[in-house]
Amino acid sequence: MEEVCSEVRKLTEDTNLKPNNKRKLDSPQQQSDQQSDQQPEQQSDQQSDQQPDQQSDQQSDQQSDQQPDQQPDQQSESEQSESQTETTDGRPSKVFKTEEERVNLVLLGMTGTGKSATGNTILRDKHFTSRPSSNPVTTECKAVGSEICGKAVRVIDTPDIFDDEISDEVRREHVKRCKDLCQSEPCVYLLVMQVGRFTDGERDIMKKLEKAVGEGVHKQTIILFTCGEELQRAEMTLEDFLDSCQPDLKRIIEKCNNRCVLFENSPVLTDPKQVETLMQTVREMPPITRGHDHSRCILM
Repeated sequence: MEEVCSEVRKLTEDTNLKPNNKRKLDSPQQQSDQQSDQQPEQQSDQQSDQQPDQQSDQQSDQQSDQQPDQQPDQQSESEQSESQTETTDGRPSKVFKTEEERVNLVLLGMTGTGKSATGNTILRDKHFTSRPSSNPVTTECKAVGSEICGKAVRVIDTPDIFDDEISDEVRREHVKRCKDLCQSEPCVYLLVMQVGRFTDGERDIMKKLEKAVGEGVHKQTIILFTCGEELQRAEMTLEDFLDSCQPDLKRIIEKCNNRCVLFENSPVLTDPKQVETLMQTVREMPPITRGHDHSRCILM
């Protein structure tokens, strides 16, 4: 009886052990299945995580590559803009927007002061009729273009618009013709006067000029004295002459902000530096108007 009971217990133990063994055998297979299921998911997650990072890195690399290329271009444009506002000697140009822009030099003055001869001296060639005469030689406006001291210039010779004997209609025609020649380009007036000769008609010459051209004309006017050789013979400088000149003449000079140059128009004694001095004076002038429009001032 004891033996039978022992056999029964043994069988019961074996039966209870078989399911456990089955679970133990199945466990490695389940782990393998779980690993195979997890690997695609992990790879998919890794790829989805890597793609935004890679795109972000690529965009960052492209931006960093493009920025160095763009900065030099922007800097180059800025440098070009600055270089266009400089004169040939490196100083900022106040009159000209660019060095390529042409300026008109309008010769004004009474008969016999040497306007036409001055124009020929500036152009370094005989373009305007100039000869000694008690009557006006220049009767019409005439313009000649050239390059002077590396700058495009047009010199305009004019009749005597200050002559009291001409009619207002003729005077207006001369001014209109001069305006048409200047067009919309920068305009500088050279008021030509002779050293040692200051006539009664020249005492109110600025008033006449303002009436004919505009009230702001003095802002862009340079007083140009001819017959500079007379000062040389007297061993005087331009400063000596200005210190000793008449009060009415001093007022005219002061109204033009003391802008004065001295010319000698003799073909033998002509100093080429006088033209350079004139052009430098033009360059150092404040912003001026274009043409004859003195109601507004356009920055150059």
